[in-house]
Amino acid sequence: MAVEISCDMGEGFGLYRMGDDEALMPLINAANVACGFHASDFNHMRRTVRLAKQYDVKVGAHPSLPDLQGFGRREMKIGREELANCIIYQVGALSGFLRAEGVKLAHISPHGALYGMAARDEAIAHAICDAADVFRVPLYGMAGTLQEKIYRERGHMLAWISTEWN
Repeated sequence: MAVEISCDMGEGFGLYRMGDDEALMPLINAANVACGFHASDFNHMRRTVRLAKQYDVKVGAHPSLPDLQGFGRREMKIGREELANCIIYQVGALSGFLRAEGVKLAHISPHGALYGMAARDEAIAHAICDAADVFRVPLYGMAGTLQEKIYRERGHMLAWISTEWN
């Protein structure tokens, strides 16, 4: 079985840097790039995409609920269409930088509270699928949850479904 190592990247904002993306990038297969709503900004996104390209690392979007102050870790009530639009907006922003650097979008990996909510809330899982329909890429998801069930029913390939560490 092939193992893919992914890492959340580009999570700085303005003058602030989170993590050592430059040291980690050569060690991973896939980068989940923050899209601006929990962390990152246009400069961090572009820099992270360039770094991934340099090391031939796949790039996925890491969209969040609009919660910059809470780093995307706080749940919120949000309707399906509004959430789908929120995700499309974020993935679209990253897609522009990917296109500018000649890199393909590899997947979508929901961040923080959004990821957890999708595991148990049907409308949230469907909103993520609605956005993924636009970009036609695999989704990262959690095995054995409503998220996995809905993603599969909607015809989305799961890029990662394990919930166990060995």
